[in-house]
Amino acid sequence: PRVQHPRPLVQLMAALPFLPILSMLVPIVLLWPFSWARYGANPVVQSTIRGRGVESVTRTGVGTFDVKLQDQYARVLSMHATLQLAVADDKLAANVGPETINATTRTVTVRVYDASAAAPADVAPDAQNRVNLLLFLGNSSP
Repeated sequence: PRVQHPRPLVQLMAALPFLPILSMLVPIVLLWPFSWARYGANPVVQSTIRGRGVESVTRTGVGTFDVKLQDQYARVLSMHATLQLAVADDKLAANVGPETINATTRTVTVRVYDASAAAPADVAPDAQNRVNLLLFLGNSSP
């Protein structure tokens, strides 16, 4: 016999669909992977943002960025940040945190760290350098 899913397979929240993933009964939103170019210590050029669901990205300090989402979500299920660099540099890594969405500003924070100095760091200026982010978000509390 065929098992009937208790909810529709796609539910819309604002402009993005909620999808059941890996047989989860609670629909989640996957903000399709998005990224922005990095040019050293300069502000983020908004036209370099690729992807959906992001209103803006602001450099708030050395290696630190606030990503403003287009919509508000109740919780973060998972966040993954990576760097795409034109020249290999195994000292740099991107991470996210805290694992919450600021309810007032709809932002998540992304940081780039220099592992050798254990401190935030700016990515070298190069048009091919990008910060990548993937979010799995929930529309209800656990």
